Amino acid sequence: MSDIIQETISNPDTLWLSVEALSTLVTAIIAVIGFYYLKPQLKRWREESATHIVEGLQFASEQIQAPDFQHWRSLIESEWKGDSENYPEYLTAEIVSILARLDWIATLIDIRFINRELLFKNFSYQFSNIASVLINFQSKKGSRLESSKAMYPKGYKLLMDGKDWRSEEIQKGFARVD
Repeated sequence: MSDIIQETISNPDTLWLSVEALSTLVTAIIAVIGFYYLKPQLKRWREESATHIVEGLQFASEQIQAPDFQHWRSLIESEWKGDSENYPEYLTAEIVSILARLDWIATLIDIRFINRELLFKNFSYQFSNIASVLINFQSKKGSRLESSKAMYPKGYKLLMDGKDWRSEEIQKGFARVD
């Protein structure tokens, strides 16, 4: 045994091969031990991630289903159904409030607190309706929608993305039927 050690130490090629083999063995042992200790943590992290996604969607749902948001939405939708050719200036506060709320939700999407896909699956219908109203208002005389859009660009973009997402899903549904 001492001859093998003496030969390994005295021959540089053998020495570096031995050191390399020993470091590979130590690395493998550390990896196995690390996996053994991290495996229970991975399950907990996965569960926390799922909980985080549900909490984010619940928060967004509370914001969108809030009585004030629903009131603002119904006011602008009822004005949309009217025949006025002029922009309804008296609804500017409601439009700004909707865009501000959606801007906040879009910011939470950006920091991955809310899952965008789940939000659209649940609220794209409402987003699509609001977006259609705003697009209609934009074409009316005296429209001041540009300044509202500029104040809350993420909220406006979220509305338009939700409208586009809904249109794509409808097209996919028709494609499946064909």
